[in-house]
Amino acid sequence: MPQGSSRSRSTSVVDASTRRNLSDDERIAAYQLFLEHSLNGELLRVRSANNIKIAIKAVPHEGRKTLLSTAAKSGIPKSTILRHIKKSTGLKAGSSQVKPLVTDYPKAARIRLAMSFLQPQLRKDHVFDVHVDEKWFCVTKVKRTLYLYDDEVLAERAAKCITKVVFLAVVVRPRYDPHKKKMFDGKIGICPFDEKVVALCTSKNRSKGVLELKAQNVDVQARQDMIMNEVVSAIQGKMPRHLSVRLQQDNASPPTCVTTKLIAQLSRGGI
Repeated sequence: MPQGSSRSRSTSVVDASTRRNLSDDERIAAYQLFLEHSLNGELLRVRSANNIKIAIKAVPHEGRKTLLSTAAKSGIPKSTILRHIKKSTGLKAGSSQVKPLVTDYPKAARIRLAMSFLQPQLRKDHVFDVHVDEKWFCVTKVKRTLYLYDDEVLAERAAKCITKVVFLAVVVRPRYDPHKKKMFDGKIGICPFDEKVVALCTSKNRSKGVLELKAQNVDVQARQDMIMNEVVSAIQGKMPRHLSVRLQQDNASPPTCVTTKLIAQLSRGGI
């Protein structure tokens, strides 16, 4: 037999005998430890709260959106995590907001702004005011639920990375239409800012060169084209032609690009 193999075998025998040759005090300490963690003579396989906390904290925040994802990423069963939460260990669900919540001061400012438009009597010419406003819809999920401990800081998310789709809503005051003998709900239309773009590469959803619908960047020129081509045509098709109609917009910079002078230059009379 080779000399090296005999040395390795003798070393393993010595290590095994050393581990088994414990003193009486060490044996009593091991017995007391096993007795504390046993039930009816059987050793329980229970994870401590500290071990569960370490395993969950090792999972990134993006992997803790639901209990199922937290259990899958941490290796802790879902039922164990639920019992861990009920023991008031500090683990709870928190909301990740893109922007801070509205406080009392801006709420009061919005109410004062809305009350400034109230009038004791409604003039008849207000019936023909067409309100044009932008409506933003977030494609990216703004609010997320994450399971965090009390000593963990929730990461802030920037609003610049949110994909939004803009719609232009056009409404008037509801009124009774004597010509059609029914009520008019006041809805002129909702126009989306979108465009068809040629796909540059192939993916699992479509092949290269196919036209796909994308959200359009809303600038001054895009808003002018939307007002003159879509909104004005919809107003002329639903509003009375013998009366002038007034477009009511907000004071932001893109809406102010459409003026009465511009509409008159493009031969869009009646507005």
